[in-house]
Amino acid sequence: MSNFDSEMFSSGAQVAGFHLEAGQRNFMEVSRIIAKELDSDLFALRPYLRAWFNGARDALEDFGIDVSGASTTEEVAAAMGCFSMWAGKPPATDQGIEAPAPQEQPEPFEFGGANG
Repeated sequence: MSNFDSEMFSSGAQVAGFHLEAGQRNFMEVSRIIAKELDSDLFALRPYLRAWFNGARDALEDFGIDVSGASTTEEVAAAMGCFSMWAGKPPATDQGIEAPAPQEQPEPFEFGGANG
């Protein structure tokens, strides 16, 4: 008996397509975003990731949507080969774009002293 979950497969494919169409082109980042949106562990989703990304990329391209810069099938395969090295990292942001580090604001300067 298979552990394949058709509902999970459908949900992940939709999320992958959405983020690829929105401009996220990196397989590892899309995978992290999918895991976050499906509130699941990336390791549990591992059997679906390659199909979700490659399928979404190919379907969008077949619909005439520009997917230039998207991870190729070879890059996806290479990423899957070193899965444990990157899978534990959270997405950079919800949109998959590296957010700038928050800047600490200096305390407001207060004039003091005899004339202050």
